[in-house]
Amino acid sequence: MYYGFLKEAFLPAAYAADGLAGTCQMDIGGIGYPVFALDLPTQNLLIVNDAARALFAAPHDPDGLTLARIAPDDLSAPLLLAAHKALGDDVWAGTLAFSNAQRRKFSAKVRLTPCGGAGKGRVVRVALLNIPETPDSATPPPPAPPEAIPPLREGLESLFQAHAADMDGLLFSDIQSHRGQVVVYGAGPAFRKLKWGAEHAYEGTIAQDIERFGLRSLTVEDTLDSIKSIDWVLFAPHGVRSYFALPFYGEQGLHAVLICASLRPAAFGADAGERFSALAGPFERLIAAWRAKGR
Repeated sequence: MYYGFLKEAFLPAAYAADGLAGTCQMDIGGIGYPVFALDLPTQNLLIVNDAARALFAAPHDPDGLTLARIAPDDLSAPLLLAAHKALGDDVWAGTLAFSNAQRRKFSAKVRLTPCGGAGKGRVVRVALLNIPETPDSATPPPPAPPEAIPPLREGLESLFQAHAADMDGLLFSDIQSHRGQVVVYGAGPAFRKLKWGAEHAYEGTIAQDIERFGLRSLTVEDTLDSIKSIDWVLFAPHGVRSYFALPFYGEQGLHAVLICASLRPAAFGADAGERFSALAGPFERLIAAWRAKGR
């Protein structure tokens, strides 16, 4: 079972392509995240919502925001390639780079879906998700002295012990989507028999769901009720019945997922994000030091 929320849907938004009327899947004017409709043959932006204008600092005139403005130079090619894939596959989700209002590059999780009507086969709805709050000025916190950060195995065990009363295991999933795989490292009794650095295909993983739907977290209430292959390959064999997954993003998108696991079903409620928020900072520093040492 996944925790989520219901959100109001909007009527389709209308636009014109080559003088013919078309519609997007839903109105993009009232949505809080940046969305625009891209016409592939002309590479024009047909509709742009207020959040996209604020992010890219476009004037109110729709002609003021162009593809060359939001994805200049070599940034436009990956966006156009993803748009063509969305037309062929009905959806494309992944990480793309853009240029913000200050002309600085940033990466965001993006979901692309085809539009209908006159735009069928040519117009794609582009929604930007998980955008850095301040992509133009955000700077990473200064790293702790190397001697203060333990090796990965010791560090994961330490993080687990600090929350051992609330879970039975802690799992770090190193996301290597460009290689089509994830590599996992476990701590705590639930993962004592898990091979350190076990590799799993990216397809069907928690990371794929998080990237595809732009999730801030993911909770599975009972792995025995799951239809996901990773739950039966990785979690159920080790007795894990429920888990709470927290994603971590970098400049290139999702790079790590931290998973709190329990041998009991429904061990993580709606307050899990707050309960385990203290893990985020130490975990990020731990894996940053691990990556800096070449893993």
